[in-house]
This record gives sequence, structure tokens and C-alpha cells, in this order.
Amino acid sequence: DPIYFTGLASEPGAKSMTVSIWGYRETLISQYWASFTVDFKDLLTRNCEDGDYTKWLAHSTNTGDSTDGCMLGYKEQFLRLRKSSVCRNGRDYVITKQPAPCPCSLEDFLCDFGYYRPENKSECVEQPEISGILEFCFNGTQEQLQTTGYRKIPGDMCEGGILLPRKIIDLKKKCNNSSSLVNPPLDVPQSHQSVPTSPHSIVIFVTIIAILLVIIILGVLLVKKYVCGGRFLVHRYSVLQQNVEASGVDTEEKLESSAFSSSKPMYHDDSDEDLLE
Repeated sequence: DPIYFTGLASEPGAKSMTVSIWGYRETLISQYWASFTVDFKDLLTRNCEDGDYTKWLAHSTNTGDSTDGCMLGYKEQFLRLRKSSVCRNGRDYVITKQPAPCPCSLEDFLCDFGYYRPENKSECVEQPEISGILEFCFNGTQEQLQTTGYRKIPGDMCEGGILLPRKIIDLKKKCNNSSSLVNPPLDVPQSHQSVPTSPHSIVIFVTIIAILLVIIILGVLLVKKYVCGGRFLVHRYSVLQQNVEASGVDTEEKLESSAFSSSKPMYHDDSDEDLLE
């Protein structure tokens, strides 16, 4: 029965003759998975010979060019099976490759400091704002750069071809304040270098801390006065109100009756005025 193919399992670099495939089958009411293992031992019965291989150049795009297949100044040529060869390599087969360096070309170089590549061009030209002798400060010493505008790409392994000299001369002089480029020492990480602090910044920092402390103290005093004190008074009033309501006596009537029945002298705001009249 046919299956719907979904995957194939073959270990990269493995020399086994078996391959596993899996998929699923459909019925009228359900679907179910199916897996099969194919053994090519009975099909590939002959070991490969020299005539079954052909040379293949990796990254090849133009066989007539001497730099064809070059990648970072390096190219590799392999032996691989012909499409028409029906044979097996065997477990003792070792991949054969022929590495070779490429001649240097402009593609193996980057534009040096003070130079750039115009659009759709391979040549590096000098920047208009930088001309003449290039001197810069590096690690506290002044150096001079003598270049034709190119520097080799790191890791490029080309040999011969175009020769583009480049030299850095140590002028044996310490940098002054007018240096255009000043780099920190390489042995000290950028994050560990000390940053000078001015007295003005210290005063600002202390002022901010003092303002924050004053705000915190005022906040604590306000909370104690209006929040905590208010809760205590509300609690006392609420307890008194519950006791009055439980006795079944109206609060205003109880206060008026207690005021008239009391034998103690009472104070009125207009008592002094009555005596004067």
C-alpha cells in the first residue's frame, strides 16, 4: 500500500548500507504511522574503483579563471562519485582532497585606515578629509602608517599575486593632547579603567541623598500623624457607637439627658456676657 512520505533518516558520514524512511497511511476512518528500513546491500554489490570518481572543485563558478573556487585565498578539490556509477565506497574509504593556495587579488584585501571603496569598484581610494602622512596614537605612543590603501583580510591564505605593502613605524614619541586617536592600554579592560570624579559631582550626589532622606522622614511623620492616629480615633468612636446602639438609646437623647441631669456646673460660651448684662 502507498504511504505519505514525511522523512528519511541517514546519519551524516555513516558507512552503513541501510536507510530508514517513515510516513503515514490513511484509511476511511483513521490515519496511522508506518516506518520502513531499506537495505542497499543487495543492490550495490560492487566496490567503487578509480574510474567511478571525478574531480570536483568546491565553490567553482568559472573553470577558466585561475581564481575559480578561491575562498579566503584557499581552494580545495575533491574526488566524488559520478552520477552514473552504481557502486559503494566501502567502510575503509577515506575522502581525498587536494588543497591549494590562490594568488592574491584585490578581493583578498580590505581598505586600510583613511581609504574606502567607491560603489561597484574594487580599488580603494583615499578619503578626501584625510591626506598626507597618517600619524596616530596607540597605547600612549605615536605611530606612523605607511600604506597603499589596503590590508590583508585576517585568516586569508593567498600567496603571491598582487603585492600591496603596508608598514607601521613607531616614532618613539609619546602622544600629546592633540593626538587624533588615543587608545587605552590593551592589558587593562575598558570596564576596569578608573573614571576621574570632580568635586562638583560629589556635591550633587550628597545633595540628592540629603533630599531623599528629608522626604523619607517627612513621609514617616505624616503617616504616623494622619494615618495611625486617625485609625485609633475611628476605632474608639466605632466601639462607642456599637455600645449605644446595643442599649437601644438614641445618641443625641442620651447626651441631652446626661447634660440636664448632671449636678456639676456647666460652662456656656455666653455665660460671661449674661453676667455683665
